[in-house]
Amino acid sequence: MNELKDQKVAIITRTKNRPIFLQRCIHTVLNQSYQNWVHVIVNDGGNLFAVNQVVQENMDAYHHRVVVIHNDKSLGMEAASNIGIKNSDSKYIVILDDDDTWHPAFLDQCVSCLANKRHPNIAGVITHSTKIIEEIEHRDGKDIINEFGREPFNQHLKSISISELAGENIFTVNSFVFERDALGKVGFYHEDLPVQGDWEFNLRFILNYEIDVIPNTLSYFHHRKAEYGEELANSMIKNVSDHEFYKTIIQNQLLRNDVLSGQAGLGTIISINNGYKKLQKELNLKLGTLERRFLLFQVLRWIKRKIFSMGTY
Repeated sequence: MNELKDQKVAIITRTKNRPIFLQRCIHTVLNQSYQNWVHVIVNDGGNLFAVNQVVQENMDAYHHRVVVIHNDKSLGMEAASNIGIKNSDSKYIVILDDDDTWHPAFLDQCVSCLANKRHPNIAGVITHSTKIIEEIEHRDGKDIINEFGREPFNQHLKSISISELAGENIFTVNSFVFERDALGKVGFYHEDLPVQGDWEFNLRFILNYEIDVIPNTLSYFHHRKAEYGEELANSMIKNVSDHEFYKTIIQNQLLRNDVLSGQAGLGTIISINNGYKKLQKELNLKLGTLERRFLLFQVLRWIKRKIFSMGTY
């Protein structure tokens, strides 16, 4: 496709003391078939020298398409996103965390979809994602990433509905490319949220615009266990309790807005979804109990028949 100037993509990468992942992230950007982009790397309070060294190793391949920003101290993921967005100029934006990757055709297909949108209210697009399970091996004095499994994440998605997204975040941040102009209505990421900020942003986005779906698996998000420590572990794994806590905070605030305004809105949808999920969970548990009881009854009947046949013999 034509790489027009007004179709530039700002790729925002949040990183902190993870040069092994940052190197891989840079490679996935450089390997994109679509080349009209700027890579904005926000070092959120991490080692300055380590980030500069990794970037410098790839400087020739960048061809002046990289911006590196160093925060003196960590400001959090959402603040890092906003800093990267505000320090770039482009038509489209995507967040690519340092430990995630893309298929080489990711940007090409996303930009093409948005440049040739099939509905005027579309302002963003996602692709299907795959979860990659990996581990970090320390060998010969350095860390090595080993992949040992893959799982499909959201290959069932054909479209993005408000009701489904209200229940939970159904797409990964690195799979979502959106128009910069949409920020005028949606606003920036909420910096007071240490986690779940991506989902909260997505909720505000879907209330204003449609999000299209490319039914191809072109984005990959990587998972590691919490045992790798604060820096190398995946944020969703190491902060499970925080994710649940702040998810509830967001849901409660949305429902409060509905109650105080006297009108049904997103909070009401979330409340209904949560009630349905709770009922479904309880029903599944009861069905599971009934199934186990039925199996036990069948076993006891079989044992009784065996005993009876032995006795008559």
